[in-house]
Amino acid sequence: MASIAEQRRRVRDLIATLEPELQAAFVSSVDDIRNNIVLAELILALEAGNVEQALEVLHISRASFGQLADVFALAFNQGGRLQTEFLPRLTQPNGLRAVVQWDVRNLRAEAVLAELSSSLITQVTEETIKAARVAITEGYAAGQGPSQIALSLAGRINRASNRREGGLVGMSAPQAEAATNMRERLLSGDPAEMRKVLDMKLRDKRFDASIRKAIDAEKPLSQADADKMVARYADKAIRMRGEMIARTETGNAVMAARHAAVWQAIEARGATELDVKRRWRAVGDDKTRHTHRGMNRQTVIGMSQAFVSPSGARLMYPLDRSLGAPASEVVACRCDEDIIFDFTRGLK
Repeated sequence: MASIAEQRRRVRDLIATLEPELQAAFVSSVDDIRNNIVLAELILALEAGNVEQALEVLHISRASFGQLADVFALAFNQGGRLQTEFLPRLTQPNGLRAVVQWDVRNLRAEAVLAELSSSLITQVTEETIKAARVAITEGYAAGQGPSQIALSLAGRINRASNRREGGLVGMSAPQAEAATNMRERLLSGDPAEMRKVLDMKLRDKRFDASIRKAIDAEKPLSQADADKMVARYADKAIRMRGEMIARTETGNAVMAARHAAVWQAIEARGATELDVKRRWRAVGDDKTRHTHRGMNRQTVIGMSQAFVSPSGARLMYPLDRSLGAPASEVVACRCDEDIIFDFTRGLK
């Protein structure tokens, strides 16, 4: 059986391997949404001032993120397989060896995967629709016409790839608001406002010289230049959103599957969950949350007892949200969990 240190390394390696796949699945899903937009239909809805119809025309649905759900399921399956490799030699009450093979179709595992996957896809879908609504309403407020709002949402077609680029669809709501503010600042002609764009981390720095030139001249950027700058910001923002989703949800899938695999081992042996203890492991570097640093080596008995953060949040494992832990305790967490079978209770 692999040592605890080796287990931690292999879990980290698995998550690191799968994170880019989850990010790519999100970005690909967004690309598909944008490329399926019929611009004429979107413009008609916007001309009528019908925000709900415009959102419907975007066709942002749970089905749109099927690729994301597929990779999440892959991470869950591989996490369960890996944890099964970590199991010690187990015996049944009759003395025969208990053989545990990971079964992703096990009722408990299937229910956990369905709940987590559904929650992820619902959250991503709702946030994407919310962001599109923000982009539309802010576009109206800024005096943009229906065609301009439609192009801002969908992006423009790259003639080389025949795919849309630079659309705001796919952003989070705060990102969509930031993109709208960026456009307004670039078109304002106000040096103080334009200078704020130079502080935006996700801007394309290749445009900085043009922005500084406009600042010195105290003149606004042209509409075409502003559109290009916002489009490049949009592409970076969507990739960043995908990265953050991947950094959170890949680990969530793997950690949840590890628990499901341990439950299968417990059931195969005819044992109880008290045969297991779990220990929180914080990374401990300067990026570690202070609450998680305080939880380092916190130990709980069984599979049903939660870890408790100094903030009061309760988590079944790092990245768990099932008990209501807020985003501040979960997003991009890098902590791990040692799952240890207690041989003093008779496991062999």
